[in-house]
Formats: sequence, structure tokens, C-alpha cells
Amino acid sequence: MLQTFVEGRAQSILAANEIERVLLESFPDDDGFEDLLIALASYRPGGGEYLYEQNSIRSVVSNALAEIASRLTP
Repeated sequence: MLQTFVEGRAQSILAANEIERVLLESFPDDDGFEDLLIALASYRPGGGEYLYEQNSIRSVVSNALAEIASRLTP
């Protein structure tokens, strides 16, 4: 889901909400994804005041994707 979001294939609010839900279920006590969760909760295509738009959220999601990949690599 993160990869498709970064690539721009699924950047709807529903996609952001689903990523947020999965992260909260998968890493319930992990503060390492706090920035991503805040960004996803503040995401709106097209942006707005105090909101993330597609381009500004891409780096936050990419960083989280790299973090998850590093955790999965032995």
C-alpha cells in the first residue's frame, strides 16, 4: 500500500486512511511512525492550510517505507 501511494497509483483519502489503520494495527506501540500517522491524518489531495498534498506527503511515506523495509531485512 505504501509503495502504490508513493508511486501515485492510490493517493485517495481512503487509501491514506487504510494505510493509517494498518500501521496502527501492525505497530500499536511504535512511536517511530508518528510522523507518518500525522501526515496521513492531515492528508488531502490538493492540500490546503495545515494539510499535506500529494507531493509533500510523498517523502514522508517514502521514509516510512524505507524504515519498514529495514526492519524486515535480517
